[in-house]
Amino acid sequence: MNYKDRALHFGTDNRLNQLVEECGELISTAARYRRHLKGDKTLNEKYTERSLVTDITEEMADVTLVMSELRYLLGITEEELFEVINAKMERTEGLM
Repeated sequence: MNYKDRALHFGTDNRLNQLVEECGELISTAARYRRHLKGDKTLNEKYTERSLVTDITEEMADVTLVMSELRYLLGITEEELFEVINAKMERTEGLM
């Protein structure tokens, strides 16, 4: 099953809810990694540098998958998305 089939099966509302959930998980994982980088002694010892990077990678993949499904459902072309990405990169470069 490809991303278009998954998108059509679940629908826009479900994919929006899923995106919120996946973004929340990515945010939590990123916060945990920041705590690790700062040497937070209250962070569970099971979280190693490698495990945290793996967790971030997995959450980034989840967000990316759901975003591709939503892009399809909302009719956003790859070209439209990259136009906006490029404009944002140029704006950021102007601040450097």
